[in-house]
Parts: sequence; structure tokens; C-alpha cells
Amino acid sequence: MNAVRKLQALLRRHPMALVEAVLHRIPFRPIRAEYFERFELRGAFPPLATALEVRLADTRDVEPLVRCRGKSSNFESRFAAGEHCVVAIVDGSIAGYEWFSEKERHVEERFGYAFPIQDDALYAYDAYTSEAFRGRGVWRQVIAGAAGLLKARGRTRLLSHVDFGNDTSMTAHVKVGFRPVGRFVFLDVLGWKTLRQLSGVREGHADDRSARAPRPG
Repeated sequence: MNAVRKLQALLRRHPMALVEAVLHRIPFRPIRAEYFERFELRGAFPPLATALEVRLADTRDVEPLVRCRGKSSNFESRFAAGEHCVVAIVDGSIAGYEWFSEKERHVEERFGYAFPIQDDALYAYDAYTSEAFRGRGVWRQVIAGAAGLLKARGRTRLLSHVDFGNDTSMTAHVKVGFRPVGRFVFLDVLGWKTLRQLSGVREGHADDRSARAPRPG
């Protein structure tokens, strides 16, 4: 019965959950639906702790970032594109990081959808904490360090997208001061991609409600 109640509660909070679960079971995924919430942080950031070193990364940190993640990634291309990365250092090694974008229009790497970033915001994405340091407040300190990046770039708030059902991440965002401000669904139908805002304050122009990424090729 507990499982049934949890499912009912999930469907009440995330009405697209059932649709997404069904689509995930279709072989070859001709139709993909991804449902997520947007979180915003402005004003009071967590205080920086003296026990950790938190700083901006640069191209010299590519290899340490790869070691932290445990696999190769496109860190070099992100730096080349002007993206920012805040890292937390423990005992001389990168223990965690998060990337931040100030592009006018950001393309989400996993699914390829595009969306506008207002000129008062930074978009936070691809947060990671090494397994050895989880549960020690590393990501919280990365967010605390992002306050300096916001000030340096003349921005006043952070935006972040969290996949539906990722209650651990949603709870962590709320604990450091983020608040949910909108719900979105991304659809990919045989290569045709669209992003729709389902609720919350709409940002940008009206035509941004359906933000389409260009087709490959």
C-alpha cells in the first residue's frame, strides 16, 4: 500500500510522470518526453566554510575535473565556449564542481533542447560530487562560491533544472535556498524537439514557450 500511495502522490505532483514512464518502455525511443522543474536562487546564499577551498576553475583543471568525475567529458569545449566552473578543493583535489552558463540561449547537452537565459541570471548545470566526499556539504559550498561568480558577472540569481522524481536533488536545492518557479516538458518526436513550459512565471518573449533546438546535420 505504501508503494501505491507513493505512486499516487507522485502522479499528483507530476502529472506527466505516467506518460514518461510508458514512453521509456518503448524500444528504440521514437518518442521521448522528459519532465523537469526549474529552481531559482536569489538573495541569501549559503555562507562559505573556511574548511574548504572554493574557486573558479580554468583550463588547467581539465584533468583534475576528469579524475573527480571518473570519466572523460567535454570540459575543454565548455571552457572554450566561455562557460564557468566552480570547484571545491579538499586535500588538494577537486571534490565537487558545478558548471554555469551566461549564454543568451543555452542548449542542454543531454537532450538538445534550447532555452533562453535572461541577462540577470546564470544557469547552473552538471553538478557533481566525488563519491568519497558526498554527505559533507561539498555541493552546498560550490553554490556558496557561485555567489562571487554572480557578482563578477553582474547577475543576481541562479537557475537550475531538476528532473522529475529526483527527490534527492530537489530537496538539496530547497535546503540551500532554491525555490521551484516553473515546470517544463521536453518532447522529442522522431528528431523534432520542443520545450514547453507547463506552469510558473514565463521568462523571455512569448515565442520562447516553445524553444526548439536545430535538427542535427
